Amino acid sequence: MTNTGYLYAIVAFGIWGLVPLFWQYITHLNPINLLGHRILWGLLVLVPFLYNKGPLKIFTKAAREKPIYLLASTILIATNWYTFVYATQAQKMVEASLGYFLNPLLNVIIGIFFFKEHITKIKVVSFLLALIGVIFFALGRSGDIWISLTLAFSFALYGVIHKLSDNKGLEGLYIELVLLLLTFIPFLYFTGEFKPESILEDRGFLVFLTGAVTITPLVFFTMAVKLIPYSSVGFIQYLAPLGQLTIGVLIFKEPLEGQSLISFILIWLALLIYTGAQLKRKPL
Repeated sequence: MTNTGYLYAIVAFGIWGLVPLFWQYITHLNPINLLGHRILWGLLVLVPFLYNKGPLKIFTKAAREKPIYLLASTILIATNWYTFVYATQAQKMVEASLGYFLNPLLNVIIGIFFFKEHITKIKVVSFLLALIGVIFFALGRSGDIWISLTLAFSFALYGVIHKLSDNKGLEGLYIELVLLLLTFIPFLYFTGEFKPESILEDRGFLVFLTGAVTITPLVFFTMAVKLIPYSSVGFIQYLAPLGQLTIGVLIFKEPLEGQSLISFILIWLALLIYTGAQLKRKPL
């Protein structure tokens, strides 16, 4: 079963690494409209996975427990999804990948300050290297650093909320999608930002597939974390930003040189030091 878990993790992060290629085929729709379709069709794809647990029962139970966490996680996941699609359409994959390379190191800092986890020299050195890397990146491409920071912080804080909440995994995502369906989508529709008829227009089948593209890697990820150590999942997660960076540089022809390259080298070094220490599983 362990080998199956590793396969699930590789599939999940592999899809996340390659998904920018999918979003490029539907650039005729703006990111807000696509966010609406991700919510609508993603919920449709997700419900069958939770059928045996009773979707209505899941939602009513969650509504009685820590609603502030539900609201926060819903806002964070919507922000993350929108920003990533925007980055893809704007061909800012270098910036997007930087955000996800930063994520594990940001989780370390959150663990120290929010959950009082043990501080080690390795954690301090890794964080300082990453911080210097972000500064270098900001100096070279200051206008786009918001993409990296938004993706990094929204995903990291989303993880914090799920750690504090009782609603985890696919059940938590289901509740968030229902909340977005009941509140955000009607707002977008009446302001003219969300257009359901897009599914009947050019490349409409791809618009429908946004639900499967959104939910499928999350299903594989959820199965993976049940079968293999979370530290192993953390190591495999680098496949996603590595794929995004490769697409950005080789396919989208985004520049990666000078200060931007130095920033990535520093962040990769920080990740190498931190991951190496984690794999040894002993305090440094």
